[in-house]
Amino acid sequence: MLNYLSGENNNAALNLKSPEVSINSPNGNGSIFLRQFETDSLKIINSSVIIDNNYKPSLSLLADAGYSSSLTYQAYKNFGASVGIGLTIPIYDGNQKSLQKQKNEAALETVKSYKRNFKRQYAQQLFIINQKLEQVNEMNAALKEQLTIAEALIDADKKLLISGDVQITEYLLAISNLISIQNQLAQNQTDKLQLINELNYWKDDN
Repeated sequence: MLNYLSGENNNAALNLKSPEVSINSPNGNGSIFLRQFETDSLKIINSSVIIDNNYKPSLSLLADAGYSSSLTYQAYKNFGASVGIGLTIPIYDGNQKSLQKQKNEAALETVKSYKRNFKRQYAQQLFIINQKLEQVNEMNAALKEQLTIAEALIDADKKLLISGDVQITEYLLAISNLISIQNQLAQNQTDKLQLINELNYWKDDN
């Protein structure tokens, strides 16, 4: 299957190296999954600042200058300029500012609520993965003990088989048991690597 996926035609047996996967240590920047809530909060805060700025008195200066080229007689009289000053003072807006501010405050509280809920779920997720990882490590230790016993049993059966004290079926059963334990160890190691990879995914802060 690996040859097929990689487009390799060589059928020689190879010993694959175990992937070097370890639990990463966060850089202390905070979970990347929380940054969306921070971004949403900043957007709402900026919107409130813009609302406040829109209701402040504003002073504008206006200037205009031009030249009429359609008249050639006394060209110096064809120039014109104007200057103006505009002052805008908000007086009454039908309570729109207050409503907009209340809307932003409600949105900000909603974001904070979502963030708190996500933090709880995030902590639970990490706890569950660490718990599974601990169980996998315990299972790995138990399987290694079983493997040692199974290998010792096969060595003993080999000697007893020669002397005729053990039937061939018992010896084959011991080999089958050894293969089963080895398969469980391989599957357990795969589960461990997947859990570590999942844990690194959730702990990523880059």
